[in-house]
Amino acid sequence: MQQGTIQTAQLVSDRYQVLSFLGGGEVTETYKVKDIVGNRVLALKVLTEDAPKEAGLRFSREFYYLSRFTHPGIIAALDYGSTPEHRPYFTMEFFDGVPINIFFANGFGPELIGVTLQLLRALDNIHAQGLIHCDLKPQNILVAEGDGTPRVKLLDFGFAERVSLSDATVPRGTLGYVAPEVFKGVDADARADLYSLGLVLYEVITGRGPGKEKDLRAWLKMQYYSEFAAPRSLDEKIPESFEAVVMSLVRKEPERRPRSAAAVIEELSGPGGQAAAVLGPRKYLMAPGFVGRSGELAKLKEILDNAGQGRAGAACISGERGVGKSRLLSEYKFMAQLEGATILSFEPVSLGARPQSLIETALGYLKVYGTGDGDGGRGTG
Repeated sequence: MQQGTIQTAQLVSDRYQVLSFLGGGEVTETYKVKDIVGNRVLALKVLTEDAPKEAGLRFSREFYYLSRFTHPGIIAALDYGSTPEHRPYFTMEFFDGVPINIFFANGFGPELIGVTLQLLRALDNIHAQGLIHCDLKPQNILVAEGDGTPRVKLLDFGFAERVSLSDATVPRGTLGYVAPEVFKGVDADARADLYSLGLVLYEVITGRGPGKEKDLRAWLKMQYYSEFAAPRSLDEKIPESFEAVVMSLVRKEPERRPRSAAAVIEELSGPGGQAAAVLGPRKYLMAPGFVGRSGELAKLKEILDNAGQGRAGAACISGERGVGKSRLLSEYKFMAQLEGATILSFEPVSLGARPQSLIETALGYLKVYGTGDGDGGRGTG
């Protein structure tokens, strides 16, 4: 069992007494603490001692975003500080819940519809402020028994970003749950969160999903190249209307998904439902879709398949500025990664120092991965 680096009963900033270790990842640890000043139980999230600088920036940004929300479906951030060891931390409300897939361990139940509506309202609140959560997965959706009705909270806003994401060099989200357009590093909007929510719900009601699969690459290929099996083919007690909502959320193309959380609420609530009416008017930023390049992608995929069989090939993509060359390459890079191919990227021009050429990039790759430690079979894809 993983242990935290802060001991039980230890005081943080002479105020927060550690009660227990709740869990942690590569760069953060979370504890259940007692605020001896406010006489209340909270959760305290702190950076690990060796967290990189980028993680620190993401950590402070998470607190900033969380502190802006006052919504019953979003965990509330309270105080930001630093330990004597200069480890940033922030406190938030303690919510005694479990991940949604554990709460609904037996699959679909009527309460899941109400929980889904709560999640959609929270997402609508996030999206209305021009933000995307970017990391919806079971561990970030906690559910607890309330007064006869389950309550849900969204947490972990470490990957939250402004619409649209367009920095392909920065990975966001969790593989398997993240929407294809986010994984590709192209423009994304609120529909990316809807996709991730759909995958979480699909896993809950079918028992099949990225959290259940041993071969994640095979799951990713299925997501991109195939259609999901209808949930009712696996469990007939799932209502047809709920199945239809889930299947609409997990469509690969953003333009085929519902345009907003409010639209899904309206669909789940029925015509004129009160759940949709309370949201009021909303304006959303929508990222452009990727259309009209199926022929070019098919040709590139043929070259990729030939390469996998040892037959060399090459392609040159050219065109006027702004016609979508970079987006086409992003799609192709995504396809190559699904096949386990190694991707070498280089920048042919630069306003500053001279960048590496393609040959220099390839030689650097061969030096690191092709010789020396006997691990030459590793790939970067």
